[in-house]
Amino acid sequence: MKRKTLTVGSLISKNRQMIPSEEIPKEIDVQPASIRLRQNQSYFEVVPRPHQTLLDAALEQKQFIDFKCRKGTCGRCKVRVTEGASLLHPPHEKERIKLQHSLAQEYRLACQAMIR
Repeated sequence: MKRKTLTVGSLISKNRQMIPSEEIPKEIDVQPASIRLRQNQSYFEVVPRPHQTLLDAALEQKQFIDFKCRKGTCGRCKVRVTEGASLLHPPHEKERIKLQHSLAQEYRLACQAMIR
């Protein structure tokens, strides 16, 4: 016996073909197309460039993030990643140590955060 899936739409219109619920994907993995950042009162949007630091990609795209040392010691390039954090590699030890006093985990050092 063929199993029929009933929905409100199928009760109204009998000419439409319904997709059985087991054929509908449960989760769709959608990656953000950009990384959105906030530094002080400025907002930035960076298109990910694999194997670059967040700072290098931003500067290449004319997004002028404030920075100084490029070594991860001064902390001047600290940004808050508001969207697209999954496009970055996890912070390494030097970055974690520098940011240990930040209240939220979404803060990164742009000069150290590597794009996947």
